[in-house]
Amino acid sequence: MADLALDVIGEVTLAGRVLDQDDLASADHPALAVARGDLHPGIEVDDVLPARRGVPIELVLGGLFVAVAMRFLRLRTPSAARLLFFASIAYLPLLLAALVLTKS
Repeated sequence: MADLALDVIGEVTLAGRVLDQDDLASADHPALAVARGDLHPGIEVDDVLPARRGVPIELVLGGLFVAVAMRFLRLRTPSAARLLFFASIAYLPLLLAALVLTKS
């Protein structure tokens, strides 16, 4: 199996002089701007949780999904697999709904 991986690497062609280009692709993002020598990125308002709220629902949903997955890894039973299957189906639509409802 390791020989197959090495054979594939030998077939890949490398583009010359790509890594020594002077600029980055899409390097004009504001996140890359440096003003007055301040190299520390500023904190955006979106990054700070308001004092009136608790844990965001997205983290709760992710934590529940991880808990169900860890339960399956520990038990390895058909019922735990079924629960993980249904949780994986429900997770993304619930996450999308939570993101849409909490967007302000």
